[in-house]
Amino acid sequence: MRAIDCQTFGGTFALAVKDAGFDLIAKREAAAGFGLPMYVGNLDLLQTTDIQADEPDNWQAETADLVFGNPACSGFSGLSTCVNKRDENGERVGYRGIDSPANQGMWNLIDYAAACEPAIVVFESVTGAYTSGRELMRNLREHLEFHTGRRYTLHHVLHNNLTLGGYAERNRYFFVASTVPFGIEQPEIAELLTLRDAIGDLEQRPIGSVDGHHVAPTPRAVRLAELAAKAEWLPDEPAGEAWLRAQAAGVTLDTWNNEKPGVDSRTSMYAARRWNYDKPARVLRQYASSENVHPVLPRCFTYREAARIMGLPDRWTVRPAVDAGVNGQAWFGKGIPYKSGRWIADWAAASLNGQPGSDQGDQIGDREYVIDVRKRPAWLEQRLPL
Repeated sequence: MRAIDCQTFGGTFALAVKDAGFDLIAKREAAAGFGLPMYVGNLDLLQTTDIQADEPDNWQAETADLVFGNPACSGFSGLSTCVNKRDENGERVGYRGIDSPANQGMWNLIDYAAACEPAIVVFESVTGAYTSGRELMRNLREHLEFHTGRRYTLHHVLHNNLTLGGYAERNRYFFVASTVPFGIEQPEIAELLTLRDAIGDLEQRPIGSVDGHHVAPTPRAVRLAELAAKAEWLPDEPAGEAWLRAQAAGVTLDTWNNEKPGVDSRTSMYAARRWNYDKPARVLRQYASSENVHPVLPRCFTYREAARIMGLPDRWTVRPAVDAGVNGQAWFGKGIPYKSGRWIADWAAASLNGQPGSDQGDQIGDREYVIDVRKRPAWLEQRLPL
């Protein structure tokens, strides 16, 4: 089975597809080549020979069974507000909804897939792409059909990386357009995996002793490390609560501007936070190694720990991300977890082989189904109430 990677950035999804039995015949990225160094650094595992980072109109088409990717932040992401973006008249640009220019990556992927005419097209996005963007998903399917002359059944697959066997609780959406019968079986989670399971064995390993076991050398990482070293900072707490506690105790923080401590004195959902060893990992965002604080050590996560949280095996080198410095952090959070990618790739492979799962979803439109695999088993719900 031949597969083409279209915008998976650092390559986690690509490794999952490769491990599901596909031959990765090509990779296509935008001209900036975001995350490409880590992909190229792992070619011994991916074995892709045709790599092109160019403007989407220049991407060379190839015949494939599967085209897959995870385009950059959509117009349905909570972080895609882009409030500072303005047009030539100074008016604020709307970056939310189905008409958002932030959705261009999806259109680029579908345009490219149409040129390759695969049996299955899969891409990952935030759940809002379905809950608020179902019209856009249908438009993308229609565009694909118009340019290929083929009929595709659209499956909206809502999933949670935790219930697919991953370390992080991360609800997301897969767009699956298929010319062959596609189906899955509901996953069965046997045990709760926690942050300790993901990175606990690295706690006593010296920095630098394992590939990628380095903290990003950013001022913010230094500032948060000082707070973790000098103040009481409890698991699950945002940085602002630990900072207020330090202020009340008269703790001197040398790397902080105590008059204007900035973003790290906040307590919002986007604030830096000390994670909890005994819970599943949280969602990594762009600054994977300089805003997430280790549960017991006075430092942020290392690049290797970020890779582990995303489910990447240690055979996957993250040295290119370390070498890229601050920018390399984003190659983890901007990708998708390995387990999520492997699960959907396994069912794509089974469907291509004429053995789809029995659950094709609930029909909600013309050749349109929704599959929801986010439900937690009762024993897990008791441990992790919503």
